[in-house]
Amino acid sequence: MENMKLEGYDFFNKILKKPKYIVAPMVEHSEHAWRILTRRYGADLCFTPMFNAKLFADPRSELYRKEQWNTNEKDRPLIVQLCGNDPEYMLKAGKLVEDKCDAVDVNLGCPQHIARRGHYGSYLMEEWDLIESIVKTLHKNLKVPVTCKIRVYPDMEKTLRYAKMLENAGCQMLTVHARFREQKGHNTGLANWEYIKKIKETVKIPVVANGNILYHEDIQRCLDETGADAVMSGEGVLYNPGIFRPGYLPVWHYAEEYLNICKELPESSTLGSIRAHLFKLFKPCLHLHIDLRARLAKADVLDEFFSIVNEFKERLIKTAEENPIDDPEFNKKDEKGHRIIPHWLAQPYIREKLVHDKRKMEKQQKENEIQKEDENQNLTHTIDNKNSIDNANNNNNNNDKTEDYKDNNNTDEQVAKKRKITDNNTNDINHLNEKIEEKKETSKKEDIKKNKYKNKVKQTRTEPRIRCLKCNNISSNHCLHKYCKLCCREVMDSDLKEYFTSKSEEIKKNILSKLCPIHIPHSLKDKV
Repeated sequence: MENMKLEGYDFFNKILKKPKYIVAPMVEHSEHAWRILTRRYGADLCFTPMFNAKLFADPRSELYRKEQWNTNEKDRPLIVQLCGNDPEYMLKAGKLVEDKCDAVDVNLGCPQHIARRGHYGSYLMEEWDLIESIVKTLHKNLKVPVTCKIRVYPDMEKTLRYAKMLENAGCQMLTVHARFREQKGHNTGLANWEYIKKIKETVKIPVVANGNILYHEDIQRCLDETGADAVMSGEGVLYNPGIFRPGYLPVWHYAEEYLNICKELPESSTLGSIRAHLFKLFKPCLHLHIDLRARLAKADVLDEFFSIVNEFKERLIKTAEENPIDDPEFNKKDEKGHRIIPHWLAQPYIREKLVHDKRKMEKQQKENEIQKEDENQNLTHTIDNKNSIDNANNNNNNNDKTEDYKDNNNTDEQVAKKRKITDNNTNDINHLNEKIEEKKETSKKEDIKKNKYKNKVKQTRTEPRIRCLKCNNISSNHCLHKYCKLCCREVMDSDLKEYFTSKSEEIKKNILSKLCPIHIPHSLKDKV
């Protein structure tokens, strides 16, 4: 098939209309209703959520396509993102959407575990031949251009060769998320814009910058430092849909407008996506309104979401009237350098690095158990080796005696050689004995620790149980006030609400002094 579609900057300027602000592809978040909302607040180009090409192309997956793939003539320009590792399935899925979008994007940047299990996204970065085949197949056979979204390698030169390979394969626009594959979750860290700058200088196709966009002012700074043609926002636009415009609007403003879009276009979103968006919009104030947070988690009809948003609106308007803003430009910053913005205004989510991550601890514990099993197997193998060497040593000793004393034809050189073998075996045995003793010593220490722990548990269990002072359930061992976990959390939520609404520093100090450490927010741990 002859490829007559526009390419490179012709495609970028004429079809996409020189976009500057772009909404990133986000699973269950960049759905049709959300795209409409962000376009109203400055987005020039939107991506769909990532679609699994194999599932999307399956004739039996009509329900999946109906829930995920929804658009209309006003939802343009639009790029559909696909993920997969099979050029044939990628092409089949692309054929299903090419008439209702302006380009198809290949996801080469997803770092999540689901991408590793499915073998797509950033977990294809070691398979350049496969990536090249996918891009070439789409480029040659689709009516619309193909674009790519990537992450970078620690090696700059390798990253530049990677970008150039994609360009040569047929990629017409390259989005660069300037983080490594390992930078995700609480280990996200900062994106390195230097990679974007170097890639822009290397390729001849449009380059879109992605990463480190928290505030509106970051956009122009990113464009100036990288030379990129546009900026893409993912997490930033979820918490502040107006990030492409200066200023800060109340969170209920976006929430109401978004729900109205969902009401006007019932198929433009799902209840799961609605709930997820509202949780992110109201994130700064959820800890002050625990009852509404619980209602939001359980809501399963659109009218209930409207009711919750209206209740939020009434409370937050009252709070805003009682706390007039004295710094409209929000130039004041906290001790970590982040702007201090009132909780009723849409604002970026500042990701805190958790030192004690429960899931990491559980994973590490499993790895330690596996390692211990491997060590035990190695120990058994070592003992077997020792026994075999002992047998070999005995045989060599017998042979030495026979050869030395019964066979007078042996030369001194041969006898010395045999004795040397015996000496080597003896050294091996000594080395193995040392290892075995070390293993035994380690095992003894571990057994002592286990016995101590078991004894400790038994002693604790023989003591009478302490009851919660509020509900008479068993109290938590970690609560300073001897409440159960549920009551401790309720008391904490009440105290935190009073802390954040109080203007008296003395009252705040008193509240901080009695807070239980197991539920203290990370933002307050330095003050306690």
